[in-house]
Amino acid sequence: MKIILLAFILVNSFSAVALELCVAPIAKSTLGERNLSNPTGRNSPYELSVHIQGRVISQGRTDSDCFEYSADKNIKVVVKDHGKAVESFFVKPTDYKYGACVWFKSLYGTWNVWQLEESRHLCINRTEQGAEKEGAS
Repeated sequence: MKIILLAFILVNSFSAVALELCVAPIAKSTLGERNLSNPTGRNSPYELSVHIQGRVISQGRTDSDCFEYSADKNIKVVVKDHGKAVESFFVKPTDYKYGACVWFKSLYGTWNVWQLEESRHLCINRTEQGAEKEGAS
């Protein structure tokens, strides 16, 4: 009986930790040459969407989308333009202790993953109690 009780305590104490993964708003492209004053400028406008384990985040949103995932395996992120996959990468939960923020740098056309704490100006930060606050610093 003591062995069963000990096993129950051990299993419950090592439950999977969740990773908070946020996707920052994706700015819509604009017509024109891409430069510092028009970082979203494109001759051929993009229509980006981020696909993460069945969830789809489309461009044009004004707020971040945040999700919790089990931190026991890598999270695949697929980026599509006009419905066609153009990029994919994995987010390794053990590299992001307090959560991760996925964001698009339109001037260079690159995707980045930063610690959630370091990207409060891009993504919403949730407190441990679950309350949301804008990460304005």
